[in-house]
Amino acid sequence: MLTLIPFTENHFSILKQWINTTSEEEMIRWAGPTFQFPLTDQQLKVYLSEKNALFFSITFQKIIIGHVALRKIDYVHYSARIGKLFISSSYRGKGYTPQVLQFILQKAFEDLKLRKVHLGVFENNPRALYIYKKFGFKIDNCLVNHLTAAGQPWNLIEMTLLDSDFKSYNKI
Repeated sequence: MLTLIPFTENHFSILKQWINTTSEEEMIRWAGPTFQFPLTDQQLKVYLSEKNALFFSITFQKIIIGHVALRKIDYVHYSARIGKLFISSSYRGKGYTPQVLQFILQKAFEDLKLRKVHLGVFENNPRALYIYKKFGFKIDNCLVNHLTAAGQPWNLIEMTLLDSDFKSYNKI
């Protein structure tokens, strides 16, 4: 069974292993410009100290298989941003991302009573874009040439899901 548990310093080594054995390009695809490659404990400590955020490790049968965050939680405007969704390469393609999205969106809309969740996905990540659209996220805009990675400009697609659309989709 898939579960979300609080992300702690005890999980740093696993996340660093996954990210640091890929490439700077893959790290950017996962985290945007938040981190510098290679990922370090100090960067993760700063990340984990962020206010108005919830950080989770994703577990399957008690094995950590990924990471996700709900950041920039705004209790005045009832919104937040999903970010840093990462599934270990050995667990990809098994349908875990939709389950993680379901959990994190339930946390946002049901537990925290938020009205809007947004995220950014790079245009060169079509699998993620497809999943977000399937969940009901709508494209707000495209930030052209948002950043450069591997010598190429990357466009960032900003997407939003409203609580009413989530409830309609999930028949809550």
